[in-house]
Amino acid sequence: MSAKPHRTGLRLLRLLELLNSLGQASNLELARELDLPPATVYRLLQTLLAENYVSKNAATKLYRPAERVRGLSIGFDEAASIADCARPALTRLGDELLWPVAVASVVGTAMVVHETTDARSPLAIRPVMPGRRVGMLDTASGRVFLAFCPEEQRDTLLNLLALSEDPRDVAARRPQVVLRELQGVRSLGYATSSRPGRVRPWRAVAVPVFANHRLLATLSLRYTEGAIREGKLLSLVIPRLRSAAREIGRRFEEALSAREATRRPRRPR
Repeated sequence: MSAKPHRTGLRLLRLLELLNSLGQASNLELARELDLPPATVYRLLQTLLAENYVSKNAATKLYRPAERVRGLSIGFDEAASIADCARPALTRLGDELLWPVAVASVVGTAMVVHETTDARSPLAIRPVMPGRRVGMLDTASGRVFLAFCPEEQRDTLLNLLALSEDPRDVAARRPQVVLRELQGVRSLGYATSSRPGRVRPWRAVAVPVFANHRLLATLSLRYTEGAIREGKLLSLVIPRLRSAAREIGRRFEEALSAREATRRPRRPR
């Protein structure tokens, strides 16, 4: 007989995942998102505070992930390397275009954000923080990844998404329609998406990031509808994204080569 999952342990993990995706939040906001009593969430937060997994701002009363959370992802070398290699390019791109930019790659059947400029962007209304999971079919990042990944990986992902009960994945049940759309994305070299916003819909555009002749990640920019005209998107934004994507790919290749060099055994003298 299999053991039942520990309820408190699951709640702690859900709380950490949520806080990591939000960046910072109040006890009440976390309780609302988790559909738990505020008193329960408070006790969970006190446990995480005591173990230094979260910190609390004394002035704002907001909680945020603490440095010890990084230790939980020590095994994800590639994700950490992608973030490190992307950070300089993202910073310059974000400072130039002002709108938030992010780099993400596939984990399971979702895209996971590894690095973003949301925290420093003056135009990010609801910041997306590293660790946030987003859909494959309803985001520009996911669509461009599906368009450029190997066919076997793409077909496997679409088959898994077709089994999902998430409303965002319903389109995968019509694979021929999706494949035609992905062919168009591949032809253009970039993908776009749109989703509702508080005032205006949010738009996104994403391009692939390649390293060592394989699809490594995606690079995307989010903006409110109407803020960037199509002419500017084609003449300025997408070329800047592609240039930054090439830089990220080069940095990743260099980092990988350096890591492999340090692992090679030295010949005895």
